[in-house]
Amino acid sequence: MGVGDQGHMFGYATDETDKELKPLGHVLATKLGVMLIEEHVIKSMIPEKYLDENTIFHLNPFGRFVIGGPQGDVGLAGRKIIIDTYGGWGAPRGGVFLSKDPTKVDI
Repeated sequence: MGVGDQGHMFGYATDETDKELKPLGHVLATKLGVMLIEEHVIKSMIPEKYLDENTIFHLNPFGRFVIGGPQGDVGLAGRKIIIDTYGGWGAPRGGVFLSKDPTKVDI
């Protein structure tokens, strides 16, 4: 499952889950998202005769990627987007994470 130009990463491990070592809420939300995509997007678009337990999906849900680098990254503009706080798990503070000087982080 793709995330376009944004994704969230956790900077710690936890024993809430045995295999993933991630917070339980994050693991459950990720699994639910995959199930919802399969049920409401894939199964509604692809005829059942093409789907079985061996089916592998290769998807690009966001289309062609054409804007990259600083032009396509809102973080360089100093905007405070929630993905910069680990999807809301890290408390947002003042300042911005990315500034024009890459040697300094203003938080």
